[in-house]
Amino acid sequence: MTEKRLPTISAALSFALSAYVNNPLLLLAASLSVWVFTFAGILAASMVVSVELLKTIVLQQPDMRMIVTEVASLLSLKTAFFAALTYLIIHCIGAALYLGALRLAFDIVDTGSSLYERLFSQFGKLIPYIIASAIYTLCVGIGTALLVVPGLFLMTAWYFYAQSLVVETDCPVGALRHSFAITAGNRLKTFGLMLVLMLIASVGYSFTLIGPIIVSPFIWLATAYYYRALTQKPDVLTQGYH
Repeated sequence: MTEKRLPTISAALSFALSAYVNNPLLLLAASLSVWVFTFAGILAASMVVSVELLKTIVLQQPDMRMIVTEVASLLSLKTAFFAALTYLIIHCIGAALYLGALRLAFDIVDTGSSLYERLFSQFGKLIPYIIASAIYTLCVGIGTALLVVPGLFLMTAWYFYAQSLVVETDCPVGALRHSFAITAGNRLKTFGLMLVLMLIASVGYSFTLIGPIIVSPFIWLATAYYYRALTQKPDVLTQGYH
């Protein structure tokens, strides 16, 4: 079956809303899974630090001024390392699930439905994603710090690097290049989509824990649709899972 997909903000938002309504339980379950690990990493690291700090306070019994001004000195290097390692491990699991959520969103764009099991299909892309994210963050950060505009340009041109990793390539540099290529000629509209989704996300995230869980699937669907429109425009041959 052939579908008309246009790389426009309105088309992406309209599709995302419609697809969300048709797959609410699946998308919310996937989003909950991703965010559980996102929050769990912070919580686990905080618990490691808190337990060590409590043990230190009980044993050394420092005065309140020391607790407030010298918290870092009360914690051992081993504890700090273990807390950081705990956070990184759990955060990496969350990142892999995020890629799986994107795969799930592409399934819905391509076929209209997906399976929860698809959330766990992208663990093999974790290392390339970490490398690509590091390159993206470093270059965008430097570009923003220097003149702002170069940072915004790279942020827009590389906006779909995660999506490219999920459906196109296992190479982190290749994913950045692919995103750069498909946004050529559509960067102004891509920048507009990015701003609209950032606005939606900021509103949703303001509702503490529940907001991110509800808003994230909408963003996944909108970006997956827009990506497909850019790479296979205007006619798209609908296929099964790949």
